[in-house]
Amino acid sequence: MLSSDRPRSPKMKTIGEIAATVAGAARLLHNHGIDYLGMGDAPLEEAGRISGVDLDALQSALATLEQAPADLPEDSVDLVDYIVTHYHEVHRRELRELVSLAWHVETVHKDDENAPVGLARLLEDAQGDLEDHMGKEENILFPSIRSNFRGSLFGPIIVMRHEHDEHTKMVRSIQVLTTGLNAPEGSCGSWRGLYVGLDKLITDLLEHIYVENNVLFPRFEGAR
Repeated sequence: MLSSDRPRSPKMKTIGEIAATVAGAARLLHNHGIDYLGMGDAPLEEAGRISGVDLDALQSALATLEQAPADLPEDSVDLVDYIVTHYHEVHRRELRELVSLAWHVETVHKDDENAPVGLARLLEDAQGDLEDHMGKEENILFPSIRSNFRGSLFGPIIVMRHEHDEHTKMVRSIQVLTTGLNAPEGSCGSWRGLYVGLDKLITDLLEHIYVENNVLFPRFEGAR
């Protein structure tokens, strides 16, 4: 492996990258007093030093978050069914509700300077992108896995991995637009509920991406 292809040390990953790719990391960083929005381009080691954080303790906590969810089905066909039921169907249902709620919050609070203007449109775009992505998996990739395909699925998987990268960029955009999913003090229940729902969606989505990238896909990439 070329040196440029080696995984970077966790200490050298940026705060923004960690927050956007590790489920639950944004909340963990916030709880440790790290401004992952303002310091998004800073490496973890630098941000920890500036914030006076115990870096070893923080890395241990992040490592726990990066572990795959427990009790995943071992059989690949069962795992595909699990992904569709626990992630795809849930994302679809929750995004419908969140898009509607985001439009409501933007309309009701249109004169509030803290209102997340543009969030509803961003979520509609995310909804379309995710639906297209999940449709490709359900109609192309997953049927091949269910049919016990013996060859390499490297081609479609590399496309899915690229789209996962785009989804993490979308997560970052949501985090920035909502000031880290922190509703203003005294905000209404709908506003707070919107951010709570987005927090769950993002956590589920990043977990979903982790399961596919690190558990399911490596089984079928094989020789190109």
